Amino acid sequence: MDELVKSINENKEKSHPILISSITHYNLLRMHALDDGNGRGSRILINLILMKDDSFPAVIKTERKNLDSLHNSDIYPFIKFMANEIIETQRMYLMI
Repeated sequence: MDELVKSINENKEKSHPILISSITHYNLLRMHALDDGNGRGSRILINLILMKDDSFPAVIKTERKNLDSLHNSDIYPFIKFMANEIIETQRMYLMI
């Protein structure tokens, strides 16, 4: 967990918040840091990262969760998934 927090703090000025939040979400889910609620906890954390940068939070619908990409050592499909979910959240918000 210390390494995860250190990574967030080191990269928050260098990288886009979607990238930071996606990598954070991926790593937290893979490490299974909590006994229960890893997904909920990591989604709260990524949304704090996004909202701190005045970005939209990510709404990830249950039927669209892409947990299969966690078992792959290639993080890029997960980052693409997260970026698409954030874009879809923005679209839903702007259509209201």
